[in-house]
Amino acid sequence: MNRNFIINKMKALIIVDTQNDFCEGGSLEVKGSNMIFPFINELVRDEEFEKIFVTEDWHPKAHLSFASNHNRQPYDAINDSNGEVQILWPKHCVQYSKGAELSPLLDLSGKKYIEVRKGHI
Repeated sequence: MNRNFIINKMKALIIVDTQNDFCEGGSLEVKGSNMIFPFINELVRDEEFEKIFVTEDWHPKAHLSFASNHNRQPYDAINDSNGEVQILWPKHCVQYSKGAELSPLLDLSGKKYIEVRKGHI
């Protein structure tokens, strides 16, 4: 069998979870995280990327992973309904909250991007 494939190469930029709750001062902050934004913004301005994808945590208030929904402490572990170990987290990136918004330090002005929301089930 003859297998001829045409491969189209596309350069894409994937920006992962640059939301307020993960930035300095957020409920699940990464220390020093604000230092990355000048670098990300430089990449966003680079015309070599044909597509920009921005991922976001997008949790409902009653999300399985939130410690407060189990009357437990953040970072405790429980077994979920499948018997899998689930680490419990502080509430973060709750749908439509300020913490779930992209950081104002991220400059996507004038750029088209594809939003990929995850963690909402």
